[in-house]
Amino acid sequence: MFKGVEALVFDLDDTLYPETDFVLSGFAAVGEYIREQLGLEIFPELKERFLRGERGDLFTPTLAKYMAVDEDFIRTLVDVYRRHTPMIHLYEDAAAVLAAYSQVKKLGLITDGWLEVQKRKVKALGIEGYFDAIIYSDQFGREFWKPHPKPFEECRALLSTDFSAMIYIADNPTKDFIAPKLLGMGTIRILRKDGIYVNESMESSSGQADMTIKDLRQLYALVT
Repeated sequence: MFKGVEALVFDLDDTLYPETDFVLSGFAAVGEYIREQLGLEIFPELKERFLRGERGDLFTPTLAKYMAVDEDFIRTLVDVYRRHTPMIHLYEDAAAVLAAYSQVKKLGLITDGWLEVQKRKVKALGIEGYFDAIIYSDQFGREFWKPHPKPFEECRALLSTDFSAMIYIADNPTKDFIAPKLLGMGTIRILRKDGIYVNESMESSSGQADMTIKDLRQLYALVT
């Protein structure tokens, strides 16, 4: 039980919406671009590679079956991926919790990732109005992505509260909880069965959240 909580701060990807949906949305945009430019259908293979666990540059090995691929073309595809309008939706529990808690608590959002990409996600989800503070860590530079404490310090300042009265809810133990724990925030891990980091764990206590839940609506019984 977390008592005296004034602010709930959320991660974005795989906390409020399924990150896999964004990836597949981006692959679909790239697939459409390739179809128009080259007459090739690569989306099914991109999707298959990702869902079986491949990460990093999937465009090169997929296209290499059909053509010689140069770095400039891959950069173009990455740009298409990053600039596309995401087809994403909130998890059902996230929609309910944001609507409920925005009426009674201060809400913050802290998210890593390329600045314009993350902004497009927030816009596509239509959630700006729920939050009293939205922190895109990339606005300070890549070196300030989590686990750097700066995004949390900026969020605290905007929310005008103490770290001890804040909780961070996120999904990735390799980076999400290190800074907030050092700063004295409460931490809760949301374990999504379809989450990209669902099988990640941390041996050290620095990456361990204070508590793990499987549905954000469990917050109703935990936060007062």
